[in-house]
Amino acid sequence: MPDLQPICPKVSVVIPTYNRSGMFPRAVASIAAQTYRPLEVVIVNDGSKDDTAQVAANVAAQYAGQLEIQVINQPNMGVAGASNTGGDAATGDFLAWLGDDDAWLPGKAEKQVAAMRAAGADAACSYITQRTANGDVRFPSPAKKLLTGRNPAAYIRGDSYAHICTLLVSREIWRQAGPYDRDLRISEDDEWIARVVHLANFVAVEEELAIYEFNQAGLSRVNSIEQLVKRDESVELAILRMRQRNQARPNWNEQVWRDRAAKDFDQIVKHLLYAGQRKLAVSKWRQFMAETQDHPTLVKTRRKLRKAWWLGLVGQRLKHPKFESNDAIRM
Repeated sequence: MPDLQPICPKVSVVIPTYNRSGMFPRAVASIAAQTYRPLEVVIVNDGSKDDTAQVAANVAAQYAGQLEIQVINQPNMGVAGASNTGGDAATGDFLAWLGDDDAWLPGKAEKQVAAMRAAGADAACSYITQRTANGDVRFPSPAKKLLTGRNPAAYIRGDSYAHICTLLVSREIWRQAGPYDRDLRISEDDEWIARVVHLANFVAVEEELAIYEFNQAGLSRVNSIEQLVKRDESVELAILRMRQRNQARPNWNEQVWRDRAAKDFDQIVKHLLYAGQRKLAVSKWRQFMAETQDHPTLVKTRRKLRKAWWLGLVGQRLKHPKFESNDAIRM
């Protein structure tokens, strides 16, 4: 049969944004600077209260001759909701998502499309430059490999990874994977990628093709034990939904999921103990033991529960090993 793919498939880039009118134009500029065409940018203004709507209209006019641009103004739905709006509105053959304070480096689209077509893959990833106050760092670190082939167990286990802003996926993979989970305040991209790795054949371009601005005020950052416990609610839900949404797939590995879940659940129980919520920690521990069929990692967690009980008798809490006090927790 003849190759029915378009000679130059369209790439659509979704940029969700909220109250960052001074930031997202740089993200759009990095798309306009790509050598590849045709390119579409879908800017989703997620209920911003600043002048994002006007700035987005100005940006669309500025790049009208270089890019196809859609501007969508909607009530606030969160990152997942805005990402879904953009993904559904995109008209490209390949779809990508980019943070409003992040950027693509030159050649990203061209290199990834070429790699996908050469390998017959339906998803691509690359390294990303993580920009921090202490300098630039390549991400993921050498401890992890980029996503390649179709190896969901490696992703669930944590051996392979790719930042969401480096991913390029076919429209069909977007359709099969389904939308980002709006119930997740954080980890929505990790849970979505867990679906994608069960469906897509990945090719990795082993170069840094995007820049991720590490934001200390980001949704995943915490400045107190209370915020850490709150963040864990989304982490727990994301882990449970990874299994819920993928366990019927023929390449699902239940044991690998249990190993991953047990590590995360162990941390969630300990965080509750640091917060002085021993009864809830015990309840969660019992739930997690059932979910993982008494995983050895969680069997060992019982020691921490016992220690917390003894400390509670003298009015003390279990202490986080990395901080002088639980009031100093910053992550």
